[in-house]
Amino acid sequence: MKRLFVFALLVLVLYVQYSANAAVETKSHTYILSPVEDKLISIDRQSGDEKIIGVGVDPKSMIIFGQNGYVVNETSHNVSVVHLKTGDLVKTILVGRSPQSIALKGNEGFVVNHGSHNISVIDLLTNTISKTITVGQYPRTMIMHRNMGYVVNEGSDSVSVVDLLSHKVIQSILVYPTPVAIAAVGKYAYVVCSDDNLVSVIDLNKNKVTENIPVGDNPRSINIHDAKAYVVNALSDSVSVFDLFSNKVTDTISVGTKPRSMMIHDDLGYVENEGSKTISVIDLNTKQVAETLKNPDNLTIDFSHHDLYLGVRKKAS
Repeated sequence: MKRLFVFALLVLVLYVQYSANAAVETKSHTYILSPVEDKLISIDRQSGDEKIIGVGVDPKSMIIFGQNGYVVNETSHNVSVVHLKTGDLVKTILVGRSPQSIALKGNEGFVVNHGSHNISVIDLLTNTISKTITVGQYPRTMIMHRNMGYVVNEGSDSVSVVDLLSHKVIQSILVYPTPVAIAAVGKYAYVVCSDDNLVSVIDLNKNKVTENIPVGDNPRSINIHDAKAYVVNALSDSVSVFDLFSNKVTDTISVGTKPRSMMIHDDLGYVENEGSKTISVIDLNTKQVAETLKNPDNLTIDFSHHDLYLGVRKKAS
């Protein structure tokens, strides 16, 4: 089957954010998770041919290592190892409860288990669990900086610092209540704290909070692009933009109702509005909404898990 696909894909060159691995690109293929169908969609970027690969229940995140894709499945509490060329299921690896995301470092995959408050470390050469690391309560996601991993713990209002060589937590950084997302660029990490409407700035060289930036009501996600941070605020129906040099909010952009996440492609930001079932397309140069997509008949948009997993898939006529 051939279709024309238009994707708003998250660029992962300078930063990492929550649920960033719901869509992964290589030179030849785009891989997208469909939590509604419990499938991995493999699309040949040249021909447009798509292959549907069955995975576990409620896939959330994915990394690629060698010829295999590693898909984290929240509801079935496992990781599906898929041979990307053949589409065959190589192995199913049991991890902790309600895994949310997976991060790659060397030949190891770090699976963040929200329900069991730990990290399952997968040896990607043997596809076995080599270590389980206890972190804070209800961890959400993890970023890497040099030989350290930073785990956002939603339930304990903290960020666990994990030594990736010893697989041990060496420090816990307290932040404001209910951290839900993190992004990093250079020597700083930016933690979204949803209850207090703040972004906590962490100096990664000192592992210390240096500043707290007020944003909108109930922030849920953060993206970084061209020395600007874009914070999606669910209850104020807006995106706060702050400058990374001054850490001051420079713009507030009104979007649709109950926005949850944002994806950036080139100079456009695509904000998924859960309440109004729309996508606000922001021109990042003017900081204004250039277009609002209202889900016409020829578009299929997946809003199922508060993330724009499938971007915008336009069916060929």
